[in-house]
Amino acid sequence: MKIAVFYENIYDGARALNVPMDETLKELKDLGMQMIYLSADSWRRDCAWLKPLLQKLGLTVEGMHAVCDFSGEPDTLKYKELIDLA
Repeated sequence: MKIAVFYENIYDGARALNVPMDETLKELKDLGMQMIYLSADSWRRDCAWLKPLLQKLGLTVEGMHAVCDFSGEPDTLKYKELIDLA
């Protein structure tokens, strides 16, 4: 079984404890975490430093979520942007 953890929970916890994300992710990796699950907004915000850190630690992204309102914007291409981002 693979273990994935929500990135936003990790991020908020590390900030609250004033612990660097690289140390936090390494400790979680050592405890068995293999993947993270995160929002598209978090990925856009943190990708520049998070992607190399995940690669260095051998962690992967299990999934990415976003909110698309097809009822208010039925012709939106936001879903395509999310697929391309992932």
